[in-house]
Amino acid sequence: MLHILFLSLSCECINYKEIQVILDQIGMLITRIGIKYVCMLLLIGLYLKAKIWKSKISFRK
Repeated sequence: MLHILFLSLSCECINYKEIQVILDQIGMLITRIGIKYVCMLLLIGLYLKAKIWKSKISFRK
């Protein structure tokens, strides 16, 4: 999706309004998908932290 944006930015014939529309569409996609991904990343991060913390405790014993 992002490569389409870069292609449109590199083409000089495309005007500002079209770029703005593309940016708005990408923004909507990010907000729609982003919330789910952020929650998933937070859960994965907490899981990995807990795993590392448990392994540190087990090494001390």
